[in-house]
Amino acid sequence: MEDKNDIRKKILKRRDSLAEEDIQEKSRRIKEILFSLPRFISAKNILFYASFRSEVRTDIMITEALNRKNVFLPKVFERELKIFEIKDIGELKKGFCGILEPITERLLVELANIELAIIPGVCFDKMGFRIGYGGGYYDRLIPKLSCKKIGLAFSLQIIDEIPHSPLDAKVDKIITEDGII
Repeated sequence: MEDKNDIRKKILKRRDSLAEEDIQEKSRRIKEILFSLPRFISAKNILFYASFRSEVRTDIMITEALNRKNVFLPKVFERELKIFEIKDIGELKKGFCGILEPITERLLVELANIELAIIPGVCFDKMGFRIGYGGGYYDRLIPKLSCKKIGLAFSLQIIDEIPHSPLDAKVDKIITEDGII
């Protein structure tokens, strides 16, 4: 079995080769599936991530969710993600590694109040294990979340099996442009 770094490089190369129009179209389909889930519809407090490079685009999802939900995004503090509420997508600016983060520290939310968490990943397997960019930020955050965790990915980011350890955190579902895993 390949190691995580080899898998990460291979999947990033594959994902980065997508044309911007493909990223936008696949992201739109993923948004439609996510927004139709009963869990999403009923949740009031949702943790999103700000998309980075060739990730599934979340800006449109965040903007639309802000109309009827409380939206939270992570901000890096040392080796940890802290979660803050935003009221407008304009409250994000480039932070750690150039990833958009909340500029206002309006509300450091209690993680127990998050009802649904949308989780990024470079790669996912069919069991819900994920590979991120290698910093372990989400591997440390996910176990602290008591809510359902949904990974967003393009189908080309799904592989059969990811090598994992007890420290690796799983998501409950993965949404791709082709459906729900």
